[in-house]
Amino acid sequence: MLNNKSQQEKKDEEYNTTLLELSADAVLSYEKYLLDQMNYKDLAKVMKNLRTHIEKKSTNKNIFS
Repeated sequence: MLNNKSQQEKKDEEYNTTLLELSADAVLSYEKYLLDQMNYKDLAKVMKNLRTHIEKKSTNKNIFS
């Protein structure tokens, strides 16, 4: 039982680490977009990656509707 919990904790930690990385990337990309250093298509890819990651854990599948 302890082994299963530690495996779940590891998965949660990996998810949270990725979430933080994707969130930071989204903020930096949006700043670049506002400064005309990134186009909207590239920004959309970054935002889509973040959205997809959030939807993996969300119990509300219509979270963005």
